[in-house]
Amino acid sequence: MNTIVIDGYNVIYAIPVLRKKILKQGPLKAREGLIEICAQYKSARKDISRIYIVFDGKRQDEPVTTSDRGGISVIFSQGEKEADDIIIELVKESDNAKSFIVISGDNYVCNNSKACSARVMSPTAFTRELGKRIIPRDRPEKISTDIKHYRSDVTDWYKEELKKQDIDIAE
Repeated sequence: MNTIVIDGYNVIYAIPVLRKKILKQGPLKAREGLIEICAQYKSARKDISRIYIVFDGKRQDEPVTTSDRGGISVIFSQGEKEADDIIIELVKESDNAKSFIVISGDNYVCNNSKACSARVMSPTAFTRELGKRIIPRDRPEKISTDIKHYRSDVTDWYKEELKKQDIDIAE
């Protein structure tokens, strides 16, 4: 079984719909969106035992805080400790770092994770992976092979999916 560790804000800014959310609705809505996407992803992949999503916290005088939502742990760094350090600690302290997949675009995080034998994935590659695992589940039955119509069909379908999830998109 694999464990995924996500550099929270790094990934939010790589997923267009979440990037829009953070800019228009704030970080709370973007974080909630990422958690929901991760829940769908975990459900679609049966080889994932846990997903950690790590964010930089707010207050300097509190310890690290964690909440667990059905196999998805959300961790906020606090005080002097940054999210990057927590991600690396999770990998270093694991019994099987080879089963870890770290998703980050930060060289410090990626290099230290690789040094512990963890696999790394860029936020862009993760976004593509999400598209393969989540979006195709309910895609339209018939999609035109004409590229102009194909783009339109997929765009319309994707907009409907976002509306179902109450995700506001600019037209």
